[in-house]
Amino acid sequence: MTNIEWSPQRWLPQPKISQNEFECLRSEAMRGIFEAVTLIPHLADVVIKDFGVVNNQVNSNQLPYGTCGELSKYFNIENGRSKGEKNYIEGTTPYISSGDSTNSIISLIDAIPEELFEAGGITVTAFGKAALQPWAFMARGNGGSSVRVLIPKYNMSLNELLWFIAQINRQRWRFFYARMAIKERIANLEVAASPQALLDSGKTLSERVRIFREQLEDFIHLKTNLPV
Repeated sequence: MTNIEWSPQRWLPQPKISQNEFECLRSEAMRGIFEAVTLIPHLADVVIKDFGVVNNQVNSNQLPYGTCGELSKYFNIENGRSKGEKNYIEGTTPYISSGDSTNSIISLIDAIPEELFEAGGITVTAFGKAALQPWAFMARGNGGSSVRVLIPKYNMSLNELLWFIAQINRQRWRFFYARMAIKERIANLEVAASPQALLDSGKTLSERVRIFREQLEDFIHLKTNLPV
């Protein structure tokens, strides 16, 4: 009578994430980006240069560390804005649909400005698979393959974004064909912010992806001693 969902997948608790489990899930999320670049090398050229780079100055937009709550406490959650892939022509913008492989990217299409998520973000498929999208992208917003897009409400480092992705992917058991990850269900997902700031070190994500693509090119173009 109150529209409360009685599915056990809504109410069963999720144990706290261990450090080892977080490391595994973080690696899986990062691997998705590099797998996508392997298959679609052009993606290396469109990574947002300051994606996941946080200004160290303390301000009102700092992530509230050590807190718990629903996912909507930490992210603005939107539906994908785009129609089915067949409605677009080939281009350079990643198009996200509900798939697990290639970071949920199924093609590159010509961008429609009003449908574009210019600052990147986190995508969640209809079956609860979260992926980091460090580039401008478009996402399917109609039909059973609809995608949810998470836009951070706070300044988050790359590791902090991955922290939330790990928690979402750890709860994929809550979503399946009969209980898809609609906007309301994703918004109500219980998560926790990291106990303290998760600082990044070394090269930025855009630098890492660029170097990775260059190394791929080196492997592909093997030198030989054959006369030209």
